[in-house]
Amino acid sequence: MSSSYGLDAYSPAEIAQRVHEACLLKARLSFLQLAMLGMLAGAFIGLGALYYVIVVSDLQLGFAMQRVLGGGSALVYYVIYRRPVNSRSTSGPDRTP
Repeated sequence: MSSSYGLDAYSPAEIAQRVHEACLLKARLSFLQLAMLGMLAGAFIGLGALYYVIVVSDLQLGFAMQRVLGGGSALVYYVIYRRPVNSRSTSGPDRTP
């Protein structure tokens, strides 16, 4: 079922089926594809940690503000960079997103 906002509403059984299919597609990837996705995931996790350290090491910010901005920058980094790599293995011309 599609809503006017462009969001799809699925029943829990449909969600479970879609997750199951996505996991099966990931499990069937070749070794090279899995290795590349693993390396990209590790690189992006490392860059996210680097961004967090840079924000937290700013001495002009207070302790709480360092943690809030550090966590916020890590979240934004995850949403912008990491999620497309993760969804790459489950979407494509012959796969459902």
